[in-house]
Amino acid sequence: MSLSSQLSLILRDLAADKDRVVLLAGASAIAACASAHNTRSVILTTPLPITQLYDLPQFDLAIISDLIDATDKTTVIQWLSRLRHCHTPHLLLMVPVPYPADWQLCDFLSLGMEKMAEDTHMQLFSYQIEYYRSKHDWLNSKYWAHPENYDKYRW
Repeated sequence: MSLSSQLSLILRDLAADKDRVVLLAGASAIAACASAHNTRSVILTTPLPITQLYDLPQFDLAIISDLIDATDKTTVIQWLSRLRHCHTPHLLLMVPVPYPADWQLCDFLSLGMEKMAEDTHMQLFSYQIEYYRSKHDWLNSKYWAHPENYDKYRW
């Protein structure tokens, strides 16, 4: 699925739910979301210093673009990590293709993101807390040693 069609599907769902609060950062993200007409959007321009993130409220979704071009890698990782951990459970990152010199695909994957869509000039990565950590099957008594004896004997 192409980047523009994937974004339009996401934005169509956002436009239907006016109670969602969306953070838009970067010129490409703002332009892509111009048709959503969501009145509860907060718009920021990149690059942002990490200190500006401390005063931001909670968001339902953050759509970020033009970030890795404008700032060094360490700052971008800190910026995305702070946003992901403290401000939003859902994050979309628009990344130019080809990547800047010091970025690789594994850098985005190490931030817990997955590649959603790709165009000739842009890739879309997403982070969703629901899919990042799944429940483990082994964390129940079925896989423990002799669970049938737990109520019968005292060790």
